[in-house]
Amino acid sequence: MAHKAGEAAGRADADVELVGTWALLLSTPFGTQPITFTVMRVGGVLSGVMRHERGAADVSDIAVHGAEFSGLASITLKGTRITADVQGRIASAQMNGTVKVHLPIAPPVKFTGKKLVSGQ
Repeated sequence: MAHKAGEAAGRADADVELVGTWALLLSTPFGTQPITFTVMRVGGVLSGVMRHERGAADVSDIAVHGAEFSGLASITLKGTRITADVQGRIASAQMNGTVKVHLPIAPPVKFTGKKLVSGQ
C-alpha cells in the first residue's frame, strides 16, 4: 500500500515539474522554430497550449509517467485540423522530445527546451 502512495506522489511531482511555461526549439526540415509550451492543471487534468508564429495548438490527453510525458496537439490551419503526438522527457528545468504530425510524409521532429515559469 505504501508503494502505491509513493507512486502517486512521484506522478504528482512529475506533474508539478511539467506545469509551467517552456521555451522550446523545434528542429524541423525548414529550420529551427521557437515554440512556447504552456502546461496547466485545471480540475486535476493537465492541458496545454503550444504557441508559434503560425498560431496556437491545443495540447490535450497529457499523461505523465515518471520523467516522461505524452500528449496530443491539435491545430486548424487553412480550415484543416492537424494533430500530432508529442512525446517528451523532463530533467529538472530542461525538456526534450519529439513531435510526430499525423500526416503520411511528415517525419518526427525533435525539440529541446527550458522552463521559464514554474507552475502552481
